[in-house]
Amino acid sequence: MALLMWITATSMRLMSLNLSRA
Repeated sequence: MALLMWITATSMRLMSLNLSRA
């Protein structure tokens, strides 16, 4: 379960970075 939360958090971070770059 912890892994799923970590993946979700990482995905959100990546999306945020992509939005910032764009």
